[in-house]
Amino acid sequence: MKALLVLILSTLLIAGADLASQECRINTNDKTGAMDKITDPRSNNAVNWDSLYRSFWNFPQFTKRDGVVEAVYTTGGLELLARRSVNDDDGSFTESYTFENKGVEALDLDSKGTTALAAYTPFNDHCTNTTDCVTARSLAHIWANGGASSWVKLDQMGSNYRNLGLVLTKSALAGHSVGSRDSVTMWNTRGVSLLDYSIPTPQPGEASAFEWTWFWHGDWEDFFEQSAVRSKQFIRVKSNSYTFVRGETGSITLSGASVNSNARVYGQAVQCADGVCQYNFTAGKPAQTTQTFSTDSGYNATAYLNTVPAHDDVLDSRTRFIIENQQDSTPNKPAEGAYRVFDNQAMVLATWDTSTDRNPGRERVGMGILMARWLKKNPDNEGSGFVRDRPSGMDGGRKRLHDWPWVQQFHFTVAALDLNLAGPVADETPLERFMMTLENFYAEGGAELYAIGLPILGRLRTLEAHGNQEWLGRARELYEAHAEHIAQRGVGYPEFEVNFEQFIVAPAAVMLLELWRYTSDDKWLEAARLHLDTMLCFAGKQPYYRLHDVSIRHWDGFWFGKDRVWGDTFPHHWSTINAVALHHYGKGLGNDTDAERWPRTADGFIRNNLALFEASGKASCAYIYPASASGRNGNYRDHYAND
Repeated sequence: MKALLVLILSTLLIAGADLASQECRINTNDKTGAMDKITDPRSNNAVNWDSLYRSFWNFPQFTKRDGVVEAVYTTGGLELLARRSVNDDDGSFTESYTFENKGVEALDLDSKGTTALAAYTPFNDHCTNTTDCVTARSLAHIWANGGASSWVKLDQMGSNYRNLGLVLTKSALAGHSVGSRDSVTMWNTRGVSLLDYSIPTPQPGEASAFEWTWFWHGDWEDFFEQSAVRSKQFIRVKSNSYTFVRGETGSITLSGASVNSNARVYGQAVQCADGVCQYNFTAGKPAQTTQTFSTDSGYNATAYLNTVPAHDDVLDSRTRFIIENQQDSTPNKPAEGAYRVFDNQAMVLATWDTSTDRNPGRERVGMGILMARWLKKNPDNEGSGFVRDRPSGMDGGRKRLHDWPWVQQFHFTVAALDLNLAGPVADETPLERFMMTLENFYAEGGAELYAIGLPILGRLRTLEAHGNQEWLGRARELYEAHAEHIAQRGVGYPEFEVNFEQFIVAPAAVMLLELWRYTSDDKWLEAARLHLDTMLCFAGKQPYYRLHDVSIRHWDGFWFGKDRVWGDTFPHHWSTINAVALHHYGKGLGNDTDAERWPRTADGFIRNNLALFEASGKASCAYIYPASASGRNGNYRDHYAND
């Protein structure tokens, strides 16, 4: 838990000492000295880029002169000088924080125990409603594990305005935490981020400081280019991949003002040309690798890479773990044969946890699909199971249409197995069951749903090959009506279980792109591009396999995890929906210049999510990424193998 918190953005708006230029306006609270509001004068909509204000200290001594505001705080032997200034020449503003030891003992400001130093940075990253989000909210891509080369990029959710970011210009960061998550705000707010400092311990009479610069920018390239110009300690780290299979060749490039041929990677030399240095390596045994880069100017940067077993080995170990550990074999019970949540800590099925997100139905349908696909390639007669949209005996009063596309996938996958079915399950063929489920899905309102995994392209092709023109025509009619509804709504996304999130946007792109690939009608492509742009706003570019191209999600640890922790989950497997969209986009482009780029990006999405699996076949529903989340320790895999 953070006990000593430096205020950055804070409390309710009160008229105070303000800063303004042609490029930015900053309102400062005259009680706390923290920033209440950051706005862009060039924007038609005065979006405030901070929210959920928080502060720690009050009643500073204020001074303001020539575009500079200073606030001085004193507690015990510590004096803090907070200085903010605007730069009319380049449109930026800078914050610096100087900690001076006025006492007689050293001040341990670098402690990482129960008392730690961090900055409240309540970025306006909240899911209020679709209309508000696409016009007035942002997505905070935080890189606080980069040491001296740390940064934050805030992307406006609807891509309507310039984006805001900051780059560290003095000292270093050592991670981030999340606070202010509770049963009231729940999943629709990301909470308040806290950036952990790493600064020297000031002895009596000494001072330590950190500083960062804020600036407006456009896309990722613009952000990185400006960061390199504005911060002499910024190092851009870029890898050809962030997750490797053993034996693959990795290549990391470094660029920045301090990067030259004297740069080192764990003491090893790099090859440089035209201001860019390169380091090549061969991926070793499966494990996380921390790559630390240093320059002769004393600045450092870090990248986190992952090496995993061969993909077939991951599939083999995971499916066999499910067969051996996650199928309920309790005789004469409604759940006999069902796939269930597994507790990796207790090493047993979590049969005691029967809430809707942990029962033998819903998302657990995915295990049945996986097993059916596995059996297609690897005939295995051990065991049998069933798949339902809810557990046997469960009240069917609430129909969760979200799960029905997976049942459709299951019927199609079973059809491909060409099984010799017997008993009641043989009353209809798998394809007949698929058509029944499809009709019922749309009869119950499925055309309003932005559904994950709706089987459009593959199913239309299968029905075409099957030769039943009536089924093919009906399925296409239903899919096209669904797609037309999505195209007409544009970015007016419906609220689902979270008001506005990646797994509402990405399925819209996937459905439109799959229909485009089947029909070759470019109207579906044009409609899909809008959703692709919005979808990609959720994915960051941090040099860390848990973050790079992984979409922001911050509720899955609570809904699906054993520990029920609110906080960033990097990764969570639903971020792979982006990969499905980009796969179809690249495949459909054919010989277009982007045809290779997007499938390669999609591959990176999938690879980075393999961090959720272990070589033994164990898996986790989510990785709790922050160092702490509302006072609870983070940086760990949740113990539940769920979904």
